[in-house]
Amino acid sequence: MRKSKYYGARSLVDYAQVAAAQGFRTRISELDPGTSRGVAEGGHAAAILYALRLLSRLDGYAALVQNEHMRVRGSRVPEISAAGVAELRSVLAGILRDDAPTMLDRWLRRSAAESRDSLAESCAVRAVLACIARPPCLEDDARCASVVGAQLFLSQNWNFAPPSKNPKKKTVVKERASLGTTHSELFGCFATLRPFVLALARDGKAGASKKQK
Repeated sequence: MRKSKYYGARSLVDYAQVAAAQGFRTRISELDPGTSRGVAEGGHAAAILYALRLLSRLDGYAALVQNEHMRVRGSRVPEISAAGVAELRSVLAGILRDDAPTMLDRWLRRSAAESRDSLAESCAVRAVLACIARPPCLEDDARCASVVGAQLFLSQNWNFAPPSKNPKKKTVVKERASLGTTHSELFGCFATLRPFVLALARDGKAGASKKQK
């Protein structure tokens, strides 16, 4: 009896997580403003970028517990929750792989067309694209393009040094602007995916659609 109650409780937890992820997908679609303009003011665009960063972290953890070769105590998913985790990752893939890249690309294009003074917003969007690329939910070519594009764009348009450390340097974005994520997390994405990008380039498979698990 105890085992059946425990199983039922875990099933409810798994269902709640999947339902929550599905709710995120619905709300992101409903709130999509079609542009990244206004991110600094904390509008719908900022809320969506926050949600995408959160979901990418969740997908990264779900991928970790699904990894049979990961030998870290407590990292293996319980057998009774395996189906729930797989379903959760399926929903997250729908958001991070199918919806987000197209939506964010549309934001970047529209913001650039509307105003030349959109670097801060574009940098925030590029940072989220790098976060999305970290867990293995994208195809190889899209994953490589997201992280390399983000790193190149940010290296040219974002001043990572604190203003007080470099007072004479002309910044490319407003001092109050924010990427919405810490520099350490962003550099972690670049460092984690560097071997993956180099392997694709070395093997000449940067345009392949093969996925790294």
